[in-house]
Amino acid sequence: MVEVGSELVKSGSSQDPPQGQVTRRSSHRLDEEVLVDAQPPMGFTRALIITTACTLAMVMSGASISIALPDIGVDLGISQSELQWLISSYALTSGCFLLLFGRLADLFGRKKVFLAGTVWSLAWSLGSGFAPNSIALNVMRALHGMGSAATVPSAVSRDGGKVYTLTSLMPFSQKIGILAHEFPPSRSRSIAFATFSAGAPLGGAIGFVIGGVMTEYTSVAWRGVFYVSAGVAGLTMLAAALAIHKDEPSTEKDRRVDWVGAVLSTTALVLLTFSLAQSSSVKDGWRTPYIPAVLVVSVLLLVCFVSWEYYLETRTTHPPLMRLGLWTRANGRFAAVQLIVFFDWACFTTWLFFVTVGTTVRVLPMAVSGLLCNLVVALVVGRISGTALIAFGCFFTALASLLFALIVPSASYWAFGFPAAAVVVFGADFMFATGSLFVAKIALPHEQSLAGGIFNTVNQLGTAFGLAIASVVSDTVHRRALRESGDELGSLLRGYRAAFWTCFGFGTVVGQEGPSIACKFQLPAQGWMSIDEGRNTQPCPSSKHERRSTSPRLITWMQAMTRFKTILLILFSAPLLCSAAPSPKNTHSASRSGHHARLYTRFGSQGVNLWNLHSQLIGNKVQAGGDRESQQFLLSDASGGKDKLLKAQYFKQPLDHFDKSVNGTFGQRYWVNKEYYEPGGPVFVLDGGETSGEDRLPFLQTGILAILANATKGLGIVLEHRYYGESIPVADFSTDSMRWLTNAQALQDSANFIANVKIEGLDYNVTAPGTKWIYYGGSYAGARAAHMRVLYPHLVHGAIASSAVTHAAIDYWEYADAVRRTADPVCIGHLTTAIQAIDDLLSTRVLAKSLKSWFELGELESDQDFVSVLMSPIGYVQGQNWDSAVGSDEWSRFCAALGSGGADSTLGWVRVPAVVSNFAKWVREASPTTTRYRVYRMLNSIGVEQEIVSRCRHSQTVEECFGTRDDSKFRLTDLGQEWRAWTWQGAPPNQAYPTIVSRRLTLDYTSAICRQAFPPGEHISVPDWPNVTAVNALGDYGLSADRLAFIDGDEDPWLPATPHSPHAPERADTVLRPFKLIRTGVHHHDENGVEPHSEEPAHIQAIHRQEIEFVKAWLKGTTD
Repeated sequence: MVEVGSELVKSGSSQDPPQGQVTRRSSHRLDEEVLVDAQPPMGFTRALIITTACTLAMVMSGASISIALPDIGVDLGISQSELQWLISSYALTSGCFLLLFGRLADLFGRKKVFLAGTVWSLAWSLGSGFAPNSIALNVMRALHGMGSAATVPSAVSRDGGKVYTLTSLMPFSQKIGILAHEFPPSRSRSIAFATFSAGAPLGGAIGFVIGGVMTEYTSVAWRGVFYVSAGVAGLTMLAAALAIHKDEPSTEKDRRVDWVGAVLSTTALVLLTFSLAQSSSVKDGWRTPYIPAVLVVSVLLLVCFVSWEYYLETRTTHPPLMRLGLWTRANGRFAAVQLIVFFDWACFTTWLFFVTVGTTVRVLPMAVSGLLCNLVVALVVGRISGTALIAFGCFFTALASLLFALIVPSASYWAFGFPAAAVVVFGADFMFATGSLFVAKIALPHEQSLAGGIFNTVNQLGTAFGLAIASVVSDTVHRRALRESGDELGSLLRGYRAAFWTCFGFGTVVGQEGPSIACKFQLPAQGWMSIDEGRNTQPCPSSKHERRSTSPRLITWMQAMTRFKTILLILFSAPLLCSAAPSPKNTHSASRSGHHARLYTRFGSQGVNLWNLHSQLIGNKVQAGGDRESQQFLLSDASGGKDKLLKAQYFKQPLDHFDKSVNGTFGQRYWVNKEYYEPGGPVFVLDGGETSGEDRLPFLQTGILAILANATKGLGIVLEHRYYGESIPVADFSTDSMRWLTNAQALQDSANFIANVKIEGLDYNVTAPGTKWIYYGGSYAGARAAHMRVLYPHLVHGAIASSAVTHAAIDYWEYADAVRRTADPVCIGHLTTAIQAIDDLLSTRVLAKSLKSWFELGELESDQDFVSVLMSPIGYVQGQNWDSAVGSDEWSRFCAALGSGGADSTLGWVRVPAVVSNFAKWVREASPTTTRYRVYRMLNSIGVEQEIVSRCRHSQTVEECFGTRDDSKFRLTDLGQEWRAWTWQGAPPNQAYPTIVSRRLTLDYTSAICRQAFPPGEHISVPDWPNVTAVNALGDYGLSADRLAFIDGDEDPWLPATPHSPHAPERADTVLRPFKLIRTGVHHHDENGVEPHSEEPAHIQAIHRQEIEFVKAWLKGTTD
């Protein structure tokens, strides 16, 4: 029996009122009312089919929408960061309106509220499919979430003998208690649980298939996902209307709604959830002023809400929204369960802090394990106590965190990552099943929906709390370690490990105290699916009559195991956190840049950011600096003057600036132009970027270096990037050899060079900070120039970042979209028509080979390889330049060929537009033996388009030349494979789905190069995705500093990834912080120059004059 206040109400005894009879003693005091079952439960088959189908539908809906997010972003122009609000807006409203709708369901009928919520969800899901822009879609997603908030508490409640289960939106774990009520302990119960459990993974698989099929192969694309979701809601509504029994009249005569409490609770929960979520997503975390302010306001509102509810419950007859007495029900067991759930869910979700650095495939064991877990539980459900399930679940969830914390990066994924992903779900599955049933049991009949809402709210708060705490711990440890050691990478990893130990701590607290709480508050001890309420008033189980209760020996054993974990926490955390990375003794601190490249290139096979660089040099791969024979380059003077002899020099750099156990060095090549230099003048250094430094030498003659040096009597230097040209520190480009190619190492190269270089033939010390250095870079090197100014202000007096790609994106669809918007609209129209027709023809297999034959590419097996070849013209746009000596007219020639007229033709039974024939003719006449074909899959997240195959040899077949399915062609690692260096830095490539790009160029295809070219090495493994979040943490669109100039072209395909992006915050153009946009400019057009400069186009002369003016002001200190 259940003790309620001073009364004992026996459940199911002969003293119960007859079915259909209601016993009531007060209008709103819970300790004096009982409502017994009025109607029998729905039938076995109907309940099982409906419940399992709803589980399947719920997971299917979420999976299908998540897989459509990239297409939604492309179609509506939503940035990667803003795209997450399509998920967050839904979650925010669905979680924060639970209390209100739970109360409304209790008062006015759960079936009514459930059906209303389902209709509401159907309407806004359907409306989302017609959303014209991101704002409308976000609003409709938020409104859709309110429908979910109405259906969840209604669905999880019990009204008499009925259980409302018909929602595709409620969390699956809460439905476990539903089957427990419908099926008594029997073989049927086990079958029901097994069938129900299969719904989730099956729904996920179906959802991904539906999402992929709708977005990829239907004309409605991503919008079809919302149409399907609306259809599922419609079927749910119909099934609910037919299957759910009529609402029982409410036992409460006072049906007034506590609207003040509703406003206070909803506002408080919205602000609390928002602050916790934002703290882990914004750049400065809790140091962002509005986040702690919002948190404080939310806490104050929660205090006001509790005070208001207490006032209503004790001083008035007005029914409160949430009776505080519910939390103390049955000796506080309700509150105890909420506390355990809160910390268990915090432990379970804390590790999600690291999902962005992992890969989806590495957490797939969670789904399989969850399925097996539920199947096993279904078989032993009547034999294992709830306390034991809670203890076991918490133990294994904490164990997963321990495995992540102790992980050995160089070890196989199966050693740590797989078992961790497999057991982490145990706590959530066991605790949710036990807790949801217990809440349904402990709450009185007309409180069921409210109790379900509280349970869901606590779950969501636990999630937000866990993620927020993990973020705070990681950030705090990282910053403290960075101050102590100066090593950015080692400090970052120490922060990550600390967060894992925090997660382990959550699990330890619940694992150790959970059994004690369960015992103290007498949680159900007779299995998680049945509660003998007559025993719940007894102390911790000890009676021999409780043959299925949890024994003290078992509780003691579980607590002993948890204390053992606590000992592990103490013994292992300190040394691991202290020795995660060595403390460098470099003169200059490790740069915070390269956050992205370091994390990317040093993930290890586990897919998490754990660094292990205890490597050994292989043979004689490391070349010592200064050993090479000096090279000289003769540049002719365009003005007819004397030739300028530039001698290649080498600066000795350490192979690894951060790990002193790696003692190799190499010679970094550079060139100096002293023609304009006068003692005391500044030094202008141009970052060589992703190519041989020789390619940058014209800028020492007539380009930007010569222009600025001439105007200021300065020195010009071109500094070659490590792993390019002759500055290659290794003997091959294998995966292991590439591990020192990171932005962090490269930026430290530049800092070391600026602080210590001695220029041959120059008697003056030009090192910084004694001499003012101005750093220049274009494209990828432009981003490096900006990072140098921000990260090394004591060495870099000023920097000019031209076409600087400061925003990193995996799905950088804006590249092709910028071409579509800025190029000749007639040509873009022709290209759009051609690509659409080609995609349609490829969908018909019998016509695909004939189509390829038109292009003389019939032997190419893969359709994706075929369309990637056809994407090469997009890269021609970037090659345009006002300087004909370096520019290309390939784009204009292509457009002319595409629009050369002609009549439509037919292929089989399909009419084909003339532009497709013209496209094919252009490909055929541009023979692969003479034309350089760029493969689109090499369009990297930072940098320029690269080539896999420069040109096809006469002896090569089409498949050998353009096919990408043969991994062996990417496994050549000799130093002649120059493309490997840039692929390593920028891979994985981007995904692009604008209309001028084939939809067959999927992200999986474009990213395959990383897996093909860089198989796991002995010391390092490459993850599937780079950590773009870490890159953007360096400033993203808003990167700025005094004496840092950004120069961009308004027709540059990379403009959307620069601070001039439409997504970037507006900023003023000042002398101190120049912000220039070159009209009709493309990619770093200011870098070029000709002599005499009067022959340059007017807009180029103008930007050069402006650069001279603000640089002179920087040097003089007159920047007001």
